[in-house]
Amino acid sequence: MDLPSLPIAHQRAMALLSNPNAEMAEIGSIVEADPGLTASLLRASNSAAFAPLKRIGTAQQAIVRIGTEMTRRIVATAALSDSFGAVRKAGVDANELWRFAVATGLLADASAWADGPRTEAFTAGLLHPIGRLAMAASEPDRYRTVVELVGKGVDALQAEAHVFGQDSVEWGGQVATAWDFPPQIVRAITECQVDGASGLAWVVWNAKRIAWSLGYGNGLERPDEVTFDPKSEDASILASLDGPEGLETQIKWYSGSAAAIAA
Repeated sequence: MDLPSLPIAHQRAMALLSNPNAEMAEIGSIVEADPGLTASLLRASNSAAFAPLKRIGTAQQAIVRIGTEMTRRIVATAALSDSFGAVRKAGVDANELWRFAVATGLLADASAWADGPRTEAFTAGLLHPIGRLAMAASEPDRYRTVVELVGKGVDALQAEAHVFGQDSVEWGGQVATAWDFPPQIVRAITECQVDGASGLAWVVWNAKRIAWSLGYGNGLERPDEVTFDPKSEDASILASLDGPEGLETQIKWYSGSAAAIAA
């Protein structure tokens, strides 16, 4: 497979992930270079979640209103969703995959260590299925064979390895490296399948586990039933998001604000 490319504005936007000290003006100039990113930021800043007294019309004003950390999240969400709208052609349930990615990001953020970079956890959770998205978007006809195999009971990663010679986790690491994601994000993408992962990769693995227990599928496979235990240690993580309903509300907000593939 050829490595997928990103529009220039999106490449610059993704570079924000590796520069926690980016100035507000720099972030604004990157967003303003792309109408889609600007629209996403304006939708977010003018939404009811920020109780705006008046509507604003520029990226710089939006960043001031919602803050740089939320701006990073919206930009990452918009850049990702805008790049992979073609996954439906591969037979992947794009809506389900997208909801799983955002749920994982939110749960990773909620469960990240208190003194750690929580927005980084959100970003890593959001981006963890980037290999699957890239495979399905780049080679939709070929990926349909993967979907068919999974439908017959084959494990998704095994089906991908059979068809492509490598699974989407390996491919995701290569894509993330080619797009200059920070090393810790690359490691989270490539190691979040492993129960014994550590650091940020463990945070994402744990968030995926919770999302699955809540009934969120990954676009190819879905849980047979909701297995979340409200008496488990996971309950406090979910409570910080105002429970299952609060998590669902935030998923819809991010999808709508970023004009996600599920919107």
